[in-house]
Amino acid sequence: MIPFTSYQNIEARSRGESPNQAIQYAFTTAGVAIFVTTFAIGLGVLVLLNSSWVPMQYVAKMLSSIVFVALILDLFLLPSILFAMERFWQSSRFRKLSKGL
Repeated sequence: MIPFTSYQNIEARSRGESPNQAIQYAFTTAGVAIFVTTFAIGLGVLVLLNSSWVPMQYVAKMLSSIVFVALILDLFLLPSILFAMERFWQSSRFRKLSKGL
């Protein structure tokens, strides 16, 4: 999540790109790394399913499902949240709130 937001906010937005272009840039640069590392961690945890200790099998099932759900949320929900927040940051209401601080 952190590489995605840093690519989206720091690099792409500093070049003056639109929010859509910044999110697309973040997908092409950080999205692959997020997918590969999450997939590797998830498969590594799935190895624990071969454990003879039954509680470890339950932990492996739960942890691997959590990791893969987090991947799906990172790739689909995070960009929409960032896009909505970008629209909020550009709104006049946010500017009024930030001036009051």
